[in-house]
Formats: sequence, C-alpha cells, structure tokens
Amino acid sequence: MNRVTLVGNSGSDAELKYTQGGVAFCKFRLATNERVKKGETYETVTEWHNCVLWGKAAESFAPHIVKGKWFACEGGIRYTQFQGDDGQTRYMTEIHLDSIEFVGPKQGQR
Repeated sequence: MNRVTLVGNSGSDAELKYTQGGVAFCKFRLATNERVKKGETYETVTEWHNCVLWGKAAESFAPHIVKGKWFACEGGIRYTQFQGDDGQTRYMTEIHLDSIEFVGPKQGQR
C-alpha cells in the first residue's frame, strides 16, 4: 500500500495550472518539522515535500493554499525522472494528494 500522511505548513502559494486535456492541478511545497535529540539538546529538522492536488479539489483548494498555512494531507508517493536542460537525468519525488484538511487557528487568530 502506497500511503503517506503529512501535517505541516505550506512553504509556497499553490500554483493552479491545467493539463493540455483541461484537467486542473496545483503544486506547492509542504514543510514538516520533527524534533530530534542531538546530544543533550533537541534540534528541529525540517523536511520539504513537493505536493500535487488534482481535479476539482485543486480548483477548490488552490486559492486557500498560501505560504505558512497549516494543514494535514494524505496521498501516495510518486517518483519521476526527466532530462534536465544540461542533459543529466534528474529525479523528483511528489506526494499526489487524495485529501487535504486545514488545521490550526484561522487567519488572524494567533
């Protein structure tokens, strides 16, 4: 089963685009934090995830996915490879989301 659940902050505003076939999708980066013990102290480690949301959900949520917004999402991991402008093979990992839920305080309530 290919399933991942993430809770974090959007690191960028969502970019809403359409495929040549007219299917909506939006892409954005999500930051997740984890506290890791380093010796006698704790350090916050941030991981960045490339997220993609498709279809009507992309059209509905894209305007609300803004930098700093905190939410939970669930989907599957997809690995792709492509040729870079320099001819080198590049690899990308994306989380293709099935669901998204905004959590935390509403705008202006902090």
